[in-house]
Amino acid sequence: KGFAEADQVIEFKSRRRLHTWIGPERPCGVFQWNGRYPEVWVKQQRPHICKRVISSWFGGIPMNRIQIHCLYQGASFGGWSQMPWNMGGHYCAALVARRTERPVKWLFDRREDFYGGQMDEGIYFYKVGFKNNGEITAVKVRAIMSNLLFPVFGVARHFIENTKIPNVYGKTEAVQVNKGINVPTRCEQASNVSGLTFVFDRVADALQMDPTDVALINDGADGHDMKWLNDKKKTLGFTVRDSLKECLEKGKAAVSWDRNRHGPGKRRLPNGRMHGLGFAWTHEWEDSAGSSEIAIRLERNDGTATILGMRCDNGVNAETAYCQVAADELGMKVEDIFYRPHFDPGFFAMTPDSSTNMSVNGFAVRNAARVLKSKILEAAISPTGQSRRGSFPAPFEGCRPEDLDIRDSMIFVKKDPANKMSLANLVQPGGAEGPMCHSPEMGKGAQRSNFAPPLFAHSYQVQQGAYASYRLRFCRQVHFLEVEVDPDTGKVFVTRVVNVNDVGKVVSWEGCEGQQYGGTYMGVGRGLYEEIVHDPITGVMLNGNLIDYKIATLNDIGPIHTELVESSMGYGPYGIVGIGEDVATVVPPLLGPAVHNAIGVWVDDFPITPAAVLGALGKG
Repeated sequence: KGFAEADQVIEFKSRRRLHTWIGPERPCGVFQWNGRYPEVWVKQQRPHICKRVISSWFGGIPMNRIQIHCLYQGASFGGWSQMPWNMGGHYCAALVARRTERPVKWLFDRREDFYGGQMDEGIYFYKVGFKNNGEITAVKVRAIMSNLLFPVFGVARHFIENTKIPNVYGKTEAVQVNKGINVPTRCEQASNVSGLTFVFDRVADALQMDPTDVALINDGADGHDMKWLNDKKKTLGFTVRDSLKECLEKGKAAVSWDRNRHGPGKRRLPNGRMHGLGFAWTHEWEDSAGSSEIAIRLERNDGTATILGMRCDNGVNAETAYCQVAADELGMKVEDIFYRPHFDPGFFAMTPDSSTNMSVNGFAVRNAARVLKSKILEAAISPTGQSRRGSFPAPFEGCRPEDLDIRDSMIFVKKDPANKMSLANLVQPGGAEGPMCHSPEMGKGAQRSNFAPPLFAHSYQVQQGAYASYRLRFCRQVHFLEVEVDPDTGKVFVTRVVNVNDVGKVVSWEGCEGQQYGGTYMGVGRGLYEEIVHDPITGVMLNGNLIDYKIATLNDIGPIHTELVESSMGYGPYGIVGIGEDVATVVPPLLGPAVHNAIGVWVDDFPITPAAVLGALGKG
């Protein structure tokens, strides 16, 4: 039906070759037995799940008898930091440690680290129907992918979640070949974002339209237009804003889109290279669901606060962001909040399953801070008890908790701000030891956050006539990429990248911008260079090292311009939505339309190597 309604129908295919994850350190770990109970050093993103797995291995060892150390790891790109992979080394080490009665360390070399790869290796076939005004009426995608360990993403999902396209069909077929198995690493590239990018830019090219206009024309969700989506925003209590339009305005201005955009193959630069400009978009995403346990205690000796909740520290500045949330809610100075997530306090924060879980942990930190603040205000109006030096009256005797507030780590009377006391003085009377109060009572567990945005029953069918539900996502992201292509050598030079992400609400600007910068380098590397090469007969990996497997460096990319939009339309606290993995996922396929705009022909084989460019130009 959708193709019958179309004015034009196009078909094309693309190929994504195997690439892998690049961790800052190789996978490793230590396992030792302290009598009957284990002590384990892990390098991965889910330390709390390690406890559960180890407990189940050895007959249900109580969780509090298992010591976990999760050291700083700098980054987390899936792969070996995923549970099924990482725990294999620990399992073997546990058995050897038990038999030898000695600690056992395990370490993979780089080649072992490179075993397997990203789950989106495969060939993708597209059929697209659209009207002459830019409305897309039907998209059909068929993916043939290799060695899937588990297919976690559908090839048509982003078309359903992001657009008003009424007819969408996707099918994934998996084949087994003589290479390592593929796991979901760095999220859903070719299976979703690449398809969205390729389809919209191909339609715009066929109609000679601006691809940003085609994006706005088709923006929506579940086959419905923006009016329908805005009604859903109102139902959930959001202020209605056009996230895609806001992101486009910032991005187009930053890249001078209206001035620099031109037809395919139409602009040759003075240096002889061809100039190209590309555009891509999709929604922002966060963890679809999860739970977090966070406690906060006020220290008796100096009135500072300590956040308790173990998680890995993978360099995304989450620890600072959580301290900012706690400080803002408590009315304390951010330098008076401390969080050391490597230690095992018995509470487990949500770890970066998709690097976008500020929505989950943000709720837990905020809720814990609010409970603690309530306890502090109650303590301020209550007698502080007896000591060897006598009794201590209530610091704010005669007040009610609602009469007080906290600002800059000072508790004060709202109607008389001069009547104040520092939290440090509040907690010290009598020389008592230990924390003054907790959030909540430590014996009853931590403040828990169960994050599950509301589900809507969507109208599309999946396998065997069943119906599925997806979470509507309101925040958008857009990216622009400028290139120069040498038509004689086929080499692609990335001269500028512009990232615009609507994160709902920015807590940590440097954290969000860091994700944009880092994601750009990872994305360009995967789009231009990264490929694992295997011997076609034996399946032996030929470039399992960082000499023959090229990644993008500071010398490979021109200026990176970052913009952030705050629409408050995320499901997290304060309207937050995630940003982790976003840029690294959207940038790789963006090389396709940028190179096409430069040379006038499509390069459908990724990574876009000089050989692929020359082949597309008929010079290979």
